[in-house]
Amino acid sequence: MTKSHHVAVLSLFLRYIANIQLYELIGSVFLLKIVFGGKGLNLQQFLKQIFAYFMDGTDMSISGFDKKKEGCEVTYKKKKGFQPLHITWGPFLIDVLFRNGKAHSNHGTDYTDRVKTIVELIRNSYSSDVPIILCADSGFADQKAFDYFDTINVHFITTSRIYKDIKEYSELMPSKQYEELAKDKLIWRLFEFASKRGTWKRFRRNIFTTLRSCK
Repeated sequence: MTKSHHVAVLSLFLRYIANIQLYELIGSVFLLKIVFGGKGLNLQQFLKQIFAYFMDGTDMSISGFDKKKEGCEVTYKKKKGFQPLHITWGPFLIDVLFRNGKAHSNHGTDYTDRVKTIVELIRNSYSSDVPIILCADSGFADQKAFDYFDTINVHFITTSRIYKDIKEYSELMPSKQYEELAKDKLIWRLFEFASKRGTWKRFRRNIFTTLRSCK
């Protein structure tokens, strides 16, 4: 990428940040907690420089980790780093927790603690009965988490590994039991069943899906 292209990309990125009013959102929080002096950059200009620096990518001084500090350890990808836990709402990143590199996706109570905080914020500040649906990957398919979400009235959808018994069950399933779902140019075949994994105390609803064809 040429220097002119690089500058153009940064300009578009900063314009996007301004258009979604992120500066105002951050300012509405920090301006209530921090007393600013009359010298130096205002908060928006300071944030703009920080965002541009993070997006720039030309400074490679922190291209990797070579010391074990603040939980930096070898991750499952065999590289030193951290195991982040992040929660999004649509295109917005609303919560991030950096954990040590060896921490599993559903390590300890990190997942449920972060969800509890966000759910309480929604219930107290927006609506006490609005439906809340969590979507997560297979790393968070944990019975303890499911039980907890039941108690706080939160719906959830998680992906799961295709275990050997589930694969064998799907192969024995008659074709007529499959339903079809078309989306864009894809056609999926699916069927529903109940599953009770390992030490789970109850059966949970499962949906087995397989890609049939592309239109």
